Amino acid sequence: MSAQPTRLAERLANGEFTVAMEVHPPRGFDLTATLDRVRAVVPHLHAVNVADSPRAQGRMSALAACSLLQTGLGVETILHIAIRHRNLLALHSDLLGAHALGARNVFVVLGDKPAGGDYPSATEVSDVTSSGLIRIMADLNAGVGANGAPTEAPASFCIGAALNLNADDMDAELRVLERKVNAGAHFLLTQPVYDPERVERVAQRLGGFPLPVLLGVLPLRTLRHAEFLDATVPGISVPREVHERLRRSPDVRAEGIAISQELLRAARGRIGGAYFMPPFERYAIVQETMSGL
Repeated sequence: MSAQPTRLAERLANGEFTVAMEVHPPRGFDLTATLDRVRAVVPHLHAVNVADSPRAQGRMSALAACSLLQTGLGVETILHIAIRHRNLLALHSDLLGAHALGARNVFVVLGDKPAGGDYPSATEVSDVTSSGLIRIMADLNAGVGANGAPTEAPASFCIGAALNLNADDMDAELRVLERKVNAGAHFLLTQPVYDPERVERVAQRLGGFPLPVLLGVLPLRTLRHAEFLDATVPGISVPREVHERLRRSPDVRAEGIAISQELLRAARGRIGGAYFMPPFERYAIVQETMSGL
C-alpha cells in the first residue's frame, strides 16, 4: 500500500491549476453509460469528483463508482463521503476500503437530509462533524485509527473540505473553515460562484486562502436555470445582474459560459483550480469553458 501522494496532491502542492468535474453515480448497478460520457472529457481533467448519494437519492455507492472510473478511464477521482449517512464504524471501514482501492482523494461533505430523498424513513447520523472526519483521515495518515489504535501502515489521503463563499454568516463559515484547516484538510471545494467579488472579499479577509481552492463552476444554461438555482439550492446565489445578462442575451447558453470564464479569469490569481458541476450531465461544457481562457 503506497504512501506516495496522489497526483492531485502533487499538483495542488506545486501550485498547478487543477480542473475537476463532478459526476453522479447511476441509479442502477451499470456504470457503462457514465464511463462512455466521461471518457471524452478525461483529457481535459485532472480528477473526477464522485458525489455521494446526491439529494439523498438511492444510487450506486460513490466508492464503487470511483473504483470503476479509475480502472476504466485511468483518471484520479475525488471520493465524496457524506457523514450524515454513516456512523463512525462505517466511515472507518469505508476509508480503509477507499485507500485499498486507490481512491485516496477524499472530500468530506455533510450530505443531504434523508427526509428529502428516496428513503425518507432512513436515519440521519451525527457521529462526527466534518472537521472530525478530516481529523480521522489526518490521523490515519499518521498511522492512527479512529479508535486511537495504531494501524498497520500510515495512509496517504489527500483531504478535501467544503467552503461556502455564499454563506449568509461569513463569520461562522470562517470559524468552521479554521477548524477544518486545523484538523488537517489539504484543499477546499466551493459551491458554484457567480460573483468574483465574493471570492476576492473572502480571500482578502483571510489574507489569502489558507489552502488551495477549487472554485465551483456551474455554467448557466437558461434564465430559468439561474432562477431555479438561486431560489432552491442552498449555498448558491446568482446575482441579479447575472439574471439580467441572461435575460438580454440572444444566446443564453454562450452567455452562461462567458460568465463562468469571466469568473475564472478574475479569480485565477486566488484559486488553485476549477471544480465543474456540469448542468444536466453536459460534460463537454468543461472543455468549452476552459478553451476560452
